[in-house]
Amino acid sequence: MGSLEEVINIKDEILKLESAVLKLMDELVECKRSKETAEADLKKVQENLTKTLTEYNAATARTDYLNKQICDLTSQVQGHEQERTQLVLNRDDLKRHLKGKTEAAESIKMEMEMRIKHFENYETELLEKLYAVKMEKWPRKMS
Repeated sequence: MGSLEEVINIKDEILKLESAVLKLMDELVECKRSKETAEADLKKVQENLTKTLTEYNAATARTDYLNKQICDLTSQVQGHEQERTQLVLNRDDLKRHLKGKTEAAESIKMEMEMRIKHFENYETELLEKLYAVKMEKWPRKMS
């Protein structure tokens, strides 16, 4: 009987082992599902990462473009400020020059007015002399 008992024990062991193998197979199937799910999730993450990197590269390119425009505009503004400063300096120089010319013109005007007065006085003097000479030569004809 020892051998029947041994056979029963062996069958029990085989059943336990088969049960353990079935559990392991179930776990293996579950692991495969988990692996497939993880791979699918990884693929989604990689796609999102690729999309994010593409968007980041586009945003970086746009930022670089805008920074270049800012630099160009800043340079233009600085150029305009320099031009404006030069124009202000030129305007101030022209104002000083105009003031000098205006003062010179005023001086010439005053000199010309003095000359005109002098010539008017001289003309009056000559006319008086002419009148006196006429009166000596033709005293009665004028009356």
